[in-house]
This record gives sequence, C-alpha cells and structure tokens, in this order.
Amino acid sequence: PFGIWMPPPIFVNCHHCHTKMWYWKQNSKKINVVYPFRNKKIEENALIDNSLGIQSRCKLLVKLQNIEDLNKIHDLIKSNKKYFIHGEGTNIVPPSFYDGLVLKADFNHINLNKNILNVGSAYNWTELVKFCIKNDINGFENLINIPGSVGASPVQNIGAYGADVSSL
Repeated sequence: PFGIWMPPPIFVNCHHCHTKMWYWKQNSKKINVVYPFRNKKIEENALIDNSLGIQSRCKLLVKLQNIEDLNKIHDLIKSNKKYFIHGEGTNIVPPSFYDGLVLKADFNHINLNKNILNVGSAYNWTELVKFCIKNDINGFENLINIPGSVGASPVQNIGAYGADVSSL
C-alpha cells in the first residue's frame, strides 16, 4: 500500500497448479497472495452454485474471466483427474462433495458488430433473447425465460414452442 514499506515478494510454486505465485510476509504471516491469473483465486472447499439450492462443495473452484486464464491453469487441469465446467447450475444435481476441480467460466459479455453476434458462455440465456429482440435479431423469441447460460445451450439444445437453438 502507498506510504507503507513492503519487503520484496517471496516467489513460490502454487501447490495447486505448480505455476509461479508470490506473496508478502509481515511478522511471519502471509498477508497477500497473488495467483498467476489476474484478479482470480483458487478456492478450496468452495460452494457449487445450483438452482436447486443443494448445499454442495468441491475440492477446488477456479473462476476464469478469459481464455488466457484457462491457458494459465492448464497444469492444474491436467493434474486433476476429475474436473467439471460449471455454468449457472440450472440443470445439475450436484453431490454433497465433488472431489475434483470445478471451472467456473465467467465469460459474461455480448457484442454485436455488423452481422456478428459474439456472446460469452456465462451470459444469461434470457438476457441474450432480450438483447436479440431489442436489436431486431429474429428467431429467438420463443426461447425466452429458459433458465441457464449461453454456454449450455448447444449441449441442452434449448427448445420451446416449435423453436430450438440448433435451428438459429
């Protein structure tokens, strides 16, 4: 912090993903840990969000903001035999404890550039439909108010009232 002298950081290998991280020590206490991907952290024994409200935890949870974050934790993914890519949790019944790695992709963006619509996997499906209606992009109208995120739509093949995502 400004105005307070801090000793140089101590570099160590992350015990989760074996990449470099650094922290500062003050009076033998760890006061700040910075993982190799910006503004992210690896949570241990973290809650798994789900729409059913089931109390569920996982061994490790990593929140990702962009594809570079995913590249930076490649070794962590490889070192865990079990991993799960998590969206909004609207179509899962999680166990009380998942003994593996949960990747929470928070790619939550939407951009319309001429005829190209670019949408992040974490973007809410209903918000996408509303965006399309507002911007005169036709075909999504019957698919409004279906719970979940855009990333799950191809897997679930979202459909209602004679329309489905595979035909868009």
